[in-house]
Amino acid sequence: MHPTFAPDQSVRFTVVADGPAVELELAAEVAGEPLGPVTVLVPIPPVRDDAAAPPFRFLNPRS
Repeated sequence: MHPTFAPDQSVRFTVVADGPAVELELAAEVAGEPLGPVTVLVPIPPVRDDAAAPPFRFLNPRS
């Protein structure tokens, strides 16, 4: 038996990747009809270097 999803239900997961993109292959079955597979290439944005960011300044409360 395969897991079943209700309308608007979702799954969230974390991926740790080392590369320019992640390739996802998605497939489903609706009312007994197969959908997909669909391949989606998701680019991975570069990691921001916190050392290069300007330092954070705390605001002084008004007197």
